[in-house]
Amino acid sequence: MSCFTPDLGKIKIKARGARKPISKMAPFLEYFSILKIYFTGKKEIKVLTNLKQEKIFNAIQQDFRKTNYAYFLLELTEKSLALEKPQKEEIFELLTSGMEALDRLKRKEEEKKIIFLYTLKLFYLLGYLENYKIKKSELANIDFLRTKAQKVFQDVLEKNLKSWEMLEKFDLL
Repeated sequence: MSCFTPDLGKIKIKARGARKPISKMAPFLEYFSILKIYFTGKKEIKVLTNLKQEKIFNAIQQDFRKTNYAYFLLELTEKSLALEKPQKEEIFELLTSGMEALDRLKRKEEEKKIIFLYTLKLFYLLGYLENYKIKKSELANIDFLRTKAQKVFQDVLEKNLKSWEMLEKFDLL
């Protein structure tokens, strides 16, 4: 499995025995949670030795719409990190704040704005956008934000993301 850490960025971890019914780690190895992980190994794939749950994003896990938007944030971040060695802590904080915003959101119309602004900020941090500033009039225009975000990630990644296609399929964009 892949984990994103503030110190090391994206790392691969092997969780031996985690799928066994008696595993102490299995209940905590879920998407949309922040964990404190302990691991060993100097190779490319680390071995998970212990973990502690820091935060779980329950609202994301329980809401189909939010789950789809959160998958987009994860996929976009993972695919983007394959391109660069970014500022790890800034990207981790951006991902965490994006998940927190989705998790506590009450108004559905704001979900789109969160993922579009997240996309623009991510590519700004990675150096693909010169300017992240958006005018107030543009901030209210969801079509403008969608077009700008989609153009940036398609230009950089040179392909569509599966999660973006799912959002389109379920008419969530």
